[in-house]
Amino acid sequence: GQTAEALNRLILTLLDSVVLLPIHCGSEDDALTIFETINNRGMSLSDADIFKAKLYHNIPQKDQAAFIEDWNALEDQDWLFRVLMHILRAKTDEAGKEIGLRSYFSAQKGILGDYAAIMRSLKIIHTISVNWYGNDEINALWRIMETYPNYYWYFPLFVFLHKHGTFDEEGGGFSLPEKRLHQFLELQNATVRYFFIKGLVYNAVNAVKDTVYRVCADIEQERDYLASYEANISRNDRTALDPILHGDLRRRYQRGVVLLSAYLNPNQDRGAFSQFMDGKYDIEHILPKKWNNYDGWTDALWRDQLNNLGNLIPLGRALNIAAKNEFFERKKEEYAKSAIQDAQDLLALPEWTPDALIDSQEEKIARLLKYFQAEP
Repeated sequence: GQTAEALNRLILTLLDSVVLLPIHCGSEDDALTIFETINNRGMSLSDADIFKAKLYHNIPQKDQAAFIEDWNALEDQDWLFRVLMHILRAKTDEAGKEIGLRSYFSAQKGILGDYAAIMRSLKIIHTISVNWYGNDEINALWRIMETYPNYYWYFPLFVFLHKHGTFDEEGGGFSLPEKRLHQFLELQNATVRYFFIKGLVYNAVNAVKDTVYRVCADIEQERDYLASYEANISRNDRTALDPILHGDLRRRYQRGVVLLSAYLNPNQDRGAFSQFMDGKYDIEHILPKKWNNYDGWTDALWRDQLNNLGNLIPLGRALNIAAKNEFFERKKEEYAKSAIQDAQDLLALPEWTPDALIDSQEEKIARLLKYFQAEP
């Protein structure tokens, strides 16, 4: 019936409307060039599509099926190649301006010819992204940085892990030797400090790029990479933080600053915080967005303090929904269920007054400034 009719239409379309144009190539390299050129005239291929074709070209026929299987198991190959580019740049001590992904791999003659090394590196990067945990502190800081509005913080961490980690190609597991875990956490804290200082003060991706390139190269070349971070944080940068943290945190760093402040609470259980970060959460406004005139608040004070750090805590999604626009006493019922110490600390307060908010804000800012002032 309909299936036979549809098949007949397909056959007629192939016979009447499709033109097959054979192209004879002098070599396989010519074939790849023509393939790339023709595809670029229609729907653009991704960078990863081009790299895949070139890798496939260099693989012995007996290994091609395994390559396709390995390739399909990778997620977001364009991103994996971007990380790999920074790893390879670091290996050649390249700390200059970043160029486009396709331009970089095209300029590195023969680099895609070593398909086994390329695929091993892509698998390492993918495994770290998807499966590696490290420890509670590493996971918590990694999750905090995932809120950051640009991705350059990833590159120094991946350069370190790729250089010092152990990868089981058969089992697909990645691990970092115990002696390197401390070094990695030190690098991670320096990265968090640098990015939040530069982000809050300059709010521009160009403020971090050059230092990132240098730090990546320093890690790979075994120079003092922590000193490179510190050399690019000025006294004025740190001085500027205090008034910024005292202001309205509507900017795109709000979520990360609130999370980092909660993480730094001296009584916060790091394991509980790490587990919290792996779930769904929101930033809770203690004084609610839908305001009720109570506990000494005026309309002007509410507008001024609503998005200040003292009024913000991380809270699990379900608890935040339950607490949403309730009075403080009702909100505390939800805070009591939270793994976040900043929420637990509110339980002792009878009311959420302007003075209580300011006390909370000063305590959180003191934590952050102490952390940001720390030198590697």
